Amino acid sequence: MSCISPVLPGVIVAALSITLLARLFKQDSKPFPGPIGLPFFGVAFQIPDDKQWLKFHDWTCRYGDVVGVTVMGQPTLVLGSFRAANDLLDARGAIYSDRPDAVMAGELVGWNRGLGYAHGPEQARFREFRRLFQHAIGPRACADPAGAVVAMQYAETRRLLLRFARDPRGFFRHARESTGALILRLAYGYVVARDQAEDPLVHVVEVAMQGFAGASEPGAFLVDYFPALRRVPEWLLRIPRGERNFKAVARRMRQELDEMYDLPFAFVKGQMTPSSINAFILAITLNPHIQTRAQAELDALLGAPPTRLPTLEDRPALPYVSAIVLEVLRWNPAVPLGLAHRLTRDDVYRGRPIKAGTVVWANIWSMLQDPAVFPEPHAFRPERFLDASGRLRELERHEDPSVVGFGFGRRDAFAMNSVFLGIASLLYTFEIKKRKDERGVEVVPEVDFRGFISHPIPFECDIKPRSEGAASMINRLAAQV
Repeated sequence: MSCISPVLPGVIVAALSITLLARLFKQDSKPFPGPIGLPFFGVAFQIPDDKQWLKFHDWTCRYGDVVGVTVMGQPTLVLGSFRAANDLLDARGAIYSDRPDAVMAGELVGWNRGLGYAHGPEQARFREFRRLFQHAIGPRACADPAGAVVAMQYAETRRLLLRFARDPRGFFRHARESTGALILRLAYGYVVARDQAEDPLVHVVEVAMQGFAGASEPGAFLVDYFPALRRVPEWLLRIPRGERNFKAVARRMRQELDEMYDLPFAFVKGQMTPSSINAFILAITLNPHIQTRAQAELDALLGAPPTRLPTLEDRPALPYVSAIVLEVLRWNPAVPLGLAHRLTRDDVYRGRPIKAGTVVWANIWSMLQDPAVFPEPHAFRPERFLDASGRLRELERHEDPSVVGFGFGRRDAFAMNSVFLGIASLLYTFEIKKRKDERGVEVVPEVDFRGFISHPIPFECDIKPRSEGAASMINRLAAQV
């Protein structure tokens, strides 16, 4: 966790001391069991810089599915089961839908101007954003096979395939660029040049989103725990592990955000798509038998050599491919913790009182890695979503990654369509294999996901068209968009 230089001017020490003492005296006993932290600081120093969901999962395994902690005097709950998250965040959403003050990401960087961190007096703005979001790319717009949204998703899927065909080694960035291009197209009708190596507007959005993810990491900046620090002169601050203080970092991030802020707030959810596509490529690299079975299903429906790409209307006839999509969402939830919630008034849950102002994290990773719901959760097994006849099972909400994985409790039709089209099209037209080194030995990628918006760490694999017919079709279809 980033912090202030150990040598602090007296005024900062005094401010921190007053804040700490005030929080100490107003603390109540924790309503739910959890790890015991230090006086004043609570468990702040137990939360790692990355993969916080793993530490939260450890606490869930030890203390139960509702874990109570304090972080710098802030009462906090970690929800580690679907039941608890559904009971509080869905059934009692009216009092749990607020957001905590995110000084770094929200105020200093400026993300409180959009959906993710809007709260309090900004609720009217938040509601208007949600209305526009639902109208533009909500379930109804995404369900119309002849609508503009679906047409744009088809077009960008074709362009994604062309990127893979022309530069297979750059696959890690292609899905991210494709998502940015789709959002620009939806928002402005702006079409990225087909032969352009890197579009400047796509780059602006990507840089701003990297800032969003960095500023949103739980415990990354001390100013989130001590808002008074935002009034400390910049020259007094130091970050021991970095070159600049948090104000300098925030200023740079805000400039990057200002460059792209007219772009739609939906880009935050759009970032789930490249995370899922790259996780899919990693899973297929490690499990070639899954690719073989999926390609057989696609070939049986669409034919070989290929004459067209999969469509959303094909989804009911592609149960195994659809199961792969669900397993990708479960295996690597794109936002393992989602965004924090804040309770707006006192509540009681399971006979225990919860005070207004409590911060609540839903650990999506724990829910999708629960061995009682998903046996062998670390294994990538699409068949867990199929019945004995090979059809998709009817899933309960708690075992459906398309419900749990998108911030909790509601499906995202736009993201689901994009992920399905990307995965189905890549499987139908490309072969994904392990790379071989100079001695001919296969290189096995490491399974490691990092970041607030979770992505696999960079890895290598070999990607090439399945046939000359597939390569020809990719070039022909891409030329039409």
